[in-house]
Amino acid sequence: MREARIAVWALAVMIATAVLPALSQQDEGPILHPKRTIAKPTGAPLMWFKEGLALYDLKRYGEARPLFQKACDGGNMAGCSNLGHLYDYGQGVPRDPTQAIPLYQKACDAGEMSGCSELAGFYSIGDGVAQDYVHARLLEQKACDAGYMDGCVRLGYSYGSGRGLNPDYTQALFFFRKACDGGHMDGCAGLGFLYGVGHGIAQDYGQAFFFFRKACDGGSKVGCTDLGNLYYSGQGVSQDYAQAHTLYQKACDGGYTYGCTRLGSLYASGQGVSMSYYQARTLYQKACDGGELGGCNMLGVLYSDGHGVTQDYAQALSIFEKACDEGGMNGCTSLGFLYSNGMGVSKDQAQARALYMKACDGGEMVGCTKLGSLYESGQGVTQNYEQARTLFEKACKSGNNEACENLNKLPSNAAPVGWPTL
Repeated sequence: MREARIAVWALAVMIATAVLPALSQQDEGPILHPKRTIAKPTGAPLMWFKEGLALYDLKRYGEARPLFQKACDGGNMAGCSNLGHLYDYGQGVPRDPTQAIPLYQKACDAGEMSGCSELAGFYSIGDGVAQDYVHARLLEQKACDAGYMDGCVRLGYSYGSGRGLNPDYTQALFFFRKACDGGHMDGCAGLGFLYGVGHGIAQDYGQAFFFFRKACDGGSKVGCTDLGNLYYSGQGVSQDYAQAHTLYQKACDGGYTYGCTRLGSLYASGQGVSMSYYQARTLYQKACDGGELGGCNMLGVLYSDGHGVTQDYAQALSIFEKACDEGGMNGCTSLGFLYSNGMGVSKDQAQARALYMKACDGGEMVGCTKLGSLYESGQGVTQNYEQARTLFEKACKSGNNEACENLNKLPSNAAPVGWPTL
């Protein structure tokens, strides 16, 4: 949830550029330890809050909830924010945004900046409320200006993704650096990402390594995963699958579910470990159950290909639909592939086109490439070489090798749209 909301743009950009494997979607949601609490009365409410926090740290969520509730009712806004967090992450209670949002709002209105920061996440992705990038950014700015560094990290991602506006990497760099200097290790990971892809600053894998290492050593599972990605790809360091495995394992064990997805991919490919589809499936399932949609997609691929499980297109279809419906654009591409090839469903190129377009519009370059192929062949659409060229160029510039190959094979003298062909 937290990482799901603050790392969406990084995920899309990393996949598109193929510079580094994608960032995470979400971890289990470490409880908020408020750095700034204005409305925090002493006495019983503070005692209830502290007792609830101690129980939470022991993962005794069900026992922590009534204490946070009593603290909140007694005027301790950190108690309200932490109670909202339980509902946000489904810890000790079913996940319920309708319960989390008003609790975060109450805390934010009273000056508890953790509430403002978490509330921004809901508005940025339209989870339980109408999507509103402007309001999300105002909440992030409010938290950051008050010295709550999580708000600064979120601002960095907002500017980096261009949510509702064009990306502004200079601003992203500023807020990530502010957060990193303020001791928020996810801010350091954000800095490492910008250095790794060369956005707003000269590309420098050495600096990317430095900030990812700093973040990981400081407890950021995002930083550990990104550092693992450098070792996996051999960017700025000697390629080392074993080291990548160690870092992904650390992230996964710490509840950062994209680390589980990356770890699963090592087992699926046998890179640095003995190949084990069973282990891959277990890790993908863990990631998917935790809301990491890339893990869902990879789990669906195992079912569609019959790797480590009995081939089951219906199960793959269900998993891809879940991923796509919840915003996982690679899930939309995979679902489109099933429709395009009639795997477990009636062949439907029009539906495939719609899904590929959704994925492409969401920044998933494989979707753009598949959509370009439909226009090239005229399957489900009127054949249109110029449209195919545009899509292949978009994906190729983002590092998709298949798109580059398709672009090179596209007839250079293809007739413009509307011209008769012989």
